[in-house]
Amino acid sequence: MSQPRALYLHIPFCLSKCAYCDFASRPVTGRAEMARYVRALRSEIRRRACGRVSSLYFGGGTPSLLEPGQVQRLLADIGARAEIHADAEISLEANPATAGRAKLAGFLRAGVNRLSVGVQSTADQNLVRLGRRHDSEAAAGFVREARRAGWKNLSCDLIYGLPGQTLREFQTDLARLLSWEPDHVSLYALGLEPGTPLAERVAAADLPRPDDDLAADMYSWGRDRLAAGGYAQYELSNFARPGKACRHNLHYWRGGEYLGLGAAAHSYYRGVRSWNDADPDAYRISLEKGFLPVAGRESLDPRSRLGEALIVGLRLTAGVRRLPLEANFGREALASLEPAFRRFQQEGLLEKDRDAIRLTPRGMLLANVVFRALV
Repeated sequence: MSQPRALYLHIPFCLSKCAYCDFASRPVTGRAEMARYVRALRSEIRRRACGRVSSLYFGGGTPSLLEPGQVQRLLADIGARAEIHADAEISLEANPATAGRAKLAGFLRAGVNRLSVGVQSTADQNLVRLGRRHDSEAAAGFVREARRAGWKNLSCDLIYGLPGQTLREFQTDLARLLSWEPDHVSLYALGLEPGTPLAERVAAADLPRPDDDLAADMYSWGRDRLAAGGYAQYELSNFARPGKACRHNLHYWRGGEYLGLGAAAHSYYRGVRSWNDADPDAYRISLEKGFLPVAGRESLDPRSRLGEALIVGLRLTAGVRRLPLEANFGREALASLEPAFRRFQQEGLLEKDRDAIRLTPRGMLLANVVFRALV
């Protein structure tokens, strides 16, 4: 029997585009546009959903712009064509500006059981700078309403390394977030993506350029503070209370196959990666005309697959296990990377034993240096 797959559904609409965001998303024009998109997404589900599904993830964009009834219909369509595990993790990303207690309760009734809240900062000046549509009190209130609605698995995202942000400000930011008692925390370093308003403001010297060394200090401090608060680090950017690690993302990092549905969604199956049209209109029109919206495919050669397996696996604090790597790619392929492994061991970035290869705490700070050498 084939191994279960993870299923990702992309909702490419937001209230407005954030200043740092280069994701495949755009502001929604209204309910009619969302309804047309959901009809197209349901059509793709009916044509492509199959097999066993271990987890589902509504990502975006801002999936909490959906109505609970739309989520329920999407899940029913998937369940009619695929075998969803009885204990499947079903996640939905949410923006605090898009839902109240009634809607949050509706998502639960629809079948969602994990909520990922895009807080990003608890400091109002940073939220304005990031272009977010909520303030700190709205975020705190959203988390409170989610708990009152019955959510038992709630994650919060926090961005660090912002222009002009001090270590003390980040410490206050994280402490305030932890006072809301989320079950899971994702800490992301700000990336200045070309073409985004925030990157342009930094390039024009309207905002100070983020300090990489200071960001590393924030990450190290945050890692220690989260550990002291009972959050175990299981991946470079992710920390969870016992039993609350994101199973969907773990599936990716362990090299599992996945099916992506929706505009810009990617899939991976038997060494072949494919991706859909990124433009929501082109995606919808393809399906309305009876065509699948797949924009491209690529087959990965064994060396590329090994490199990717190492990169995603080394993101995990547990690292990658040697025996499965040798079984999948051959002992010789792994041996060809031994010089790089030894160099990074000597530099204190990697550690190895008979069972696994993993990044050291210092290696986590310089993970991209390791990854570039392994591609």
